[in-house]
Amino acid sequence: MPVKSAGDPVLPKIEACKIAHAAFEASCEGEPRCHAPEHKAWSDRQHAADDVYENKLFDLVETQATTRQGITQMLDMYLEYERGLIRENELALLENIQRYLHASA
Repeated sequence: MPVKSAGDPVLPKIEACKIAHAAFEASCEGEPRCHAPEHKAWSDRQHAADDVYENKLFDLVETQATTRQGITQMLDMYLEYERGLIRENELALLENIQRYLHASA
């Protein structure tokens, strides 16, 4: 019997990543001048938010998707948020897989 999409363990982890990424993005706003007294506190908050996002992301990618929907959404989220950090040849491979998953859904 196939596993229902709602039971895929990656789906709530994808949502947790999206929330953590939004918090990270929000933490990047309003950066004070580099040598301003409040810059260290801002930087500490930004790094803490980044750590939370990275931990959520690692937890996600270490989780086995159990449905096509789960793996597709995981890949979509990963490429949306991490595209600029992926090497060109690896990005091409992931985008190829992503196109295949969307085309054959």
